[in-house]
Amino acid sequence: MTRTRRFLIGAAASVALIAGGLTACGDTGGSKSEDVEGKTTINWWGFAPDTTVGQSYIEAFEKANPDIHVVYKNFENTDYAPALRPALQSDEGPDIFEISAGGNVAGIQLWTDYITDLTSTAEEALGADWRDKFAPGYIDQLTVQETGELAALPLGGVGAQMFWYNKTLLDSLGLEPPEDYDEWKDQCKTINDAGFTCMAMGAGGDMTFGTELLRTVTSSVDTEYWVKALKGEASWEDPIFYEGVEILRNMIKDGIIAEDAIGVQQYPEANNVFMSGQAAYVQMGTWYTQYGGREAQIVAAKAAGVADPDPFVMMPMLTPNLGGTKPGMVAEVEWGFAVNPKSKHMDAAKKFASWFTTTTEGQEVILHYLDIGLPALAGLAPDWDTIDLVDPSIQVDAYKEMYAAAGETAETRQLHLSQETSNALVVAVQEALATNNSPEDIAKKVQAAAVPRP
Repeated sequence: MTRTRRFLIGAAASVALIAGGLTACGDTGGSKSEDVEGKTTINWWGFAPDTTVGQSYIEAFEKANPDIHVVYKNFENTDYAPALRPALQSDEGPDIFEISAGGNVAGIQLWTDYITDLTSTAEEALGADWRDKFAPGYIDQLTVQETGELAALPLGGVGAQMFWYNKTLLDSLGLEPPEDYDEWKDQCKTINDAGFTCMAMGAGGDMTFGTELLRTVTSSVDTEYWVKALKGEASWEDPIFYEGVEILRNMIKDGIIAEDAIGVQQYPEANNVFMSGQAAYVQMGTWYTQYGGREAQIVAAKAAGVADPDPFVMMPMLTPNLGGTKPGMVAEVEWGFAVNPKSKHMDAAKKFASWFTTTTEGQEVILHYLDIGLPALAGLAPDWDTIDLVDPSIQVDAYKEMYAAAGETAETRQLHLSQETSNALVVAVQEALATNNSPEDIAKKVQAAAVPRP
């Protein structure tokens, strides 16, 4: 979701941007700059990391490759695809851009007309057995199914379908993480009565955080259903999905998530509520590990409005039994570097993509910030001894277990999520939380709009 000395000043500064609403996104400043004399200038566009961390990536790369100058343009998630498509269709697009396994922001299915096959680049860097050097599934997830072209080189992986909790707050109230729905409901009353939010949650806007919660509760009814529905092997008009919608609604009625969840977004509002210490729980994935560090959390809390933060112990929690069973985590490649076939600096662009993804030196730079977490190259892991966690005596083992669970799961996160299905599910969540429409009516609309992605 790490690398050398843990949270650098740059990482902490990045959190200020994140907590301020840029999340895995940042500013949208200009992407071009004047060429630096004697160097090849390449332009990189992406939705992550934030600008400050991105600049730290660039500094490390340029130190190892002094003949190349890199300029990074960072977009909000919702702005990325609308800006990138016309740029790639023109002759002025970026040299490097980011592709993920699925979803409606950077999913590989959106960009297959604009990629350079990077198979030979990977083989040149890692040898004939290059596929085996990467974490299982990552290469397949970034390969164009119809042509076999490698659309992007994987930077790292991400795990989700889990929660984070403020252990310091729970301890102060004499509470432990819940094992099932009823336990969570009961303790949320205690948390709410004490003046705190039980779970910070934002389902507003067009991002998919609300969808992830719906998936989590639905998977608590049947752990295999969701992926089958995404693939078209099961209908959204199914009692399993109906039950998932009802559980989601009950979470508001029972005080697990706040009544205003439909009116706020996960970033920045829900994120700020949790980082300011006002919520006991939040649903986020392994990328949230970055806030387990003392320095980064202080900066995040200040950005969330806390004048003098006292860092709390932030712990991961696998999903409780919310509907009959405990679903495991989902995981896949987070995103990778693609090369624009129209790039005027093809060799430099390929070197940039390859250095971060196929060399231990480049991967250690990525792992340093914990915002991706799972390495792309097999066999690497965070150097926990160098990470300034708030309470490493309990956090390190829990974080290792979380990473192991993410690395072992065979269930992907967005790989089979088409743009059409994603949009339909976002609307379904908002209907579930804001209307009295029946689960059957909600499911019917999803089924009519969804496009399976096997």
